[in-house]
Amino acid sequence: MPLPEGTATAEFRELSGAFNRMAESIEESQKQLAAALTSARVADRAKSEFLANTGHELRTPLNAIIGFSEIMESKLYGPLGDPRYDEQIGHIHDSGKHLLDIVNDLLDISRINSGNLELSQGKADPWKVIDTCVGMITERAEAADVGLHVDLDPGIPMAWADERALKQIVLNLLSNAVKFTPPGGSLTVTAHQTPDGSFEIQVSDTGIGMDMSDLDRVFEPFGQIDASLSRNYEGMGLGLPLAKALAEGHGGSLHIDSAPGKGTTVTLSLPPEPALAA
Repeated sequence: MPLPEGTATAEFRELSGAFNRMAESIEESQKQLAAALTSARVADRAKSEFLANTGHELRTPLNAIIGFSEIMESKLYGPLGDPRYDEQIGHIHDSGKHLLDIVNDLLDISRINSGNLELSQGKADPWKVIDTCVGMITERAEAADVGLHVDLDPGIPMAWADERALKQIVLNLLSNAVKFTPPGGSLTVTAHQTPDGSFEIQVSDTGIGMDMSDLDRVFEPFGQIDASLSRNYEGMGLGLPLAKALAEGHGGSLHIDSAPGKGTTVTLSLPPEPALAA
């Protein structure tokens, strides 16, 4: 029995449309799969670089600890009472502290990534926090021939923050500024309260700076603007990701203004009322 006129054409068009939709769906699935594979490769490469950098950073203080302790064990300078061993003890202590800092940063990043960041709210004295951090970084700045200036508003109130976390943020920002500022350069720390009651700390340096298009990457724990930086400058690049995560854990923010060869200004903003993450 012959089909009504036009039925075959209509069925063909419907079938053709179904095939086209299926082809488009397959093509879209292939694009999504390719994007996922590319993303996985990038993540895998970044993690491999991160692990390699971690190994390098852990080896440096461990080699120093082992090397200086071997000098003492072999009594290279004679009996251990010789004052020259005091320098070796100092190096061992500094290397051990640096190693502990690396481990603490890794643990903090792990807690943040797993959603287990815990902040203890309380009144934190910004003068005390900044003074402590400046004291901890002064020797390193002097050794690097980097000038260090502090300009605090005498009327700044107590900040609502986890004091340990606030100290960690400021110290990371200062360490970064010293690390990436060439000899003869300088960095300045300022703190003030904004008209809306927010609390701000700024760390400005005359260092190497960076292109604004690279800013997103410097906040990624496994990201590096240039992997060679991990060799030219001590550190794994965890300072800024940690500082940003801790700032956001307070309900605050971390903002960067930078330009290659002109330095960087990092602004930490904390809200006037407690807003710690749950």
